[in-house]
Amino acid sequence: MGTQATILIRLAAMVAALLMAASSPVRADDVIDHELRVLGDLDVARYREIFAYQETGQWAKADRLIARLENDILMGHVLFQRYMHPTDYRSRYDELARWMRLYADLPGAERIYRLAQRRWYRGGPSLREPVPIRPRELAGSSLTSNQQATRPQTRAERDARRNVLRVQSRINRYLRRGQPARAEKRLWAAGEANLFDRETFGETLGEIAGGYYFAGNDAKALALARLSAAAARPRHFEGDWFGGLAAWRLGDCATSAEHFERAAESESADSWVISAAAFWAARARLACRQPERVNELLERAAAYPKTFYGMIASRQLGRDIAFAWEHPPLPREDFDKLSGLDSVRRALALSQVGRQDWADMELRYTWLRSSSDLQGPLLGLASRLNLPSTQLRGAKAAQIQSVTLTDSVFYPLPDWEPDGGFSLDRALLFAFMRQESEFNALAVSRAGARGLMQLMPRTASFIGRDRSLRYSNRGKLYEPSFNMALGQRYLEHLLNDTEYGGNLLLATTAYNGGPGNLAKWLRQNHFRNDPLLFVESIPLRETRIYVERVLANLWIYRMRMGQPTPSLDAVAAGEWPIYQPLDG
Repeated sequence: MGTQATILIRLAAMVAALLMAASSPVRADDVIDHELRVLGDLDVARYREIFAYQETGQWAKADRLIARLENDILMGHVLFQRYMHPTDYRSRYDELARWMRLYADLPGAERIYRLAQRRWYRGGPSLREPVPIRPRELAGSSLTSNQQATRPQTRAERDARRNVLRVQSRINRYLRRGQPARAEKRLWAAGEANLFDRETFGETLGEIAGGYYFAGNDAKALALARLSAAAARPRHFEGDWFGGLAAWRLGDCATSAEHFERAAESESADSWVISAAAFWAARARLACRQPERVNELLERAAAYPKTFYGMIASRQLGRDIAFAWEHPPLPREDFDKLSGLDSVRRALALSQVGRQDWADMELRYTWLRSSSDLQGPLLGLASRLNLPSTQLRGAKAAQIQSVTLTDSVFYPLPDWEPDGGFSLDRALLFAFMRQESEFNALAVSRAGARGLMQLMPRTASFIGRDRSLRYSNRGKLYEPSFNMALGQRYLEHLLNDTEYGGNLLLATTAYNGGPGNLAKWLRQNHFRNDPLLFVESIPLRETRIYVERVLANLWIYRMRMGQPTPSLDAVAAGEWPIYQPLDG
């Protein structure tokens, strides 16, 4: 090839590069990747080897590399991994106390502290407490002048409030046990004693109507729902919601539509309730052969396109849902506010060595401890480093403050992978993790479920065929790749169950509510082979919400990955959604 031709090719390449740079969404003042580097290449390699050696208990090899480190910024994490090793290291109190003295602000300090308390001995060194994590500071969270002027309650008012809470607690207990008649009797007694105001009485009556609905007593549910709606409108929607469902099952489409339409107008209804009520009102109007009302109601549901029913309504209307998947910028001035923080520098270093889960925890703790002026920059940094938990939690907090953000931070794509790789689609696992733990690898529920997929130790032991996961080895459930592998295996177990036949609604219900509960609900058969009525007939409120959130997450992740959404098509067509693998 001639010299002139070579020059022309190089010029063409340079022009193409310039054009690509010009069209890039990265702003000129954005921080570039090399500015996010804290460690040199040699230390990156050393830390990776150190963590790998310690994973298998090879302490001597790790120590030799530790001695050669040029930057010891991650030594707190190195020692945490060692001291909390589930099998191959027994940490001494003196080691733990020294760690707390040096690293009390690190994620995991609470675990080190609790272990140190158990290993304390008389005469040992003092034990520093973990640096506290205060609640996120939300914009406008300070008291308004009206709130500040609110007079303190009198003793009589406090006593009355306690009595109301006591009665409500007992009513809720009866409803959880499936005893709506006892709950109703208790409420009428409280009403005769004038413990409740009109709205609170009506709201509680609506919840009891729900209890009768879940028990299959639709006539009683509708009767109480009417009383509830008359007392609690327009503030509360419970009576109208359960009245709409009960009337639907009774075949009274006109009454059903009226109740659902009123529920959609309730002052306390959020986007999920409004879209659900409007969608069901559309179903009821269609059943009443009033098609002229259907589109208007579907449009109202579709106005909330990231909710379960909003997405179904959008699909029925043939409307595409618009998402903004670009990442938020990270201007240099924002990064400069953060770069002096030790926790941010540790997060950057952890990201360099491939410990994204630990980096995410570092940045999330920084978020929790930061003033509001740092939270925007932290969200931009979390997006740049692809730290899912900080992105999601930060985005939700910013949403409360009415800050407009791109969809990418609400639906992050983690770099994590299960041990052994993905056997189910990434979109499905991410959908579950987003709802289960908000991508927090250290999440622990009140019931004891752990990690990204919120596995109970007993379930993990069954799926992993390892009894130690119920006892001494429970800490392994905090490891993202291990937790994801077990969660994936359990989800496959549910999807492959011959009774479920790959049914996403049934498998998701079983994952949250338990296979035993699902079997009982299927036997009761209050849903007449209607997938959406099945969802709304699940007696456990937590599980109903869970199923809707996970399915909506799945559809949105499918869209983010450029995949079709056959399960959404199925639900929109009134059919059961069956899992179809779509990843390569």
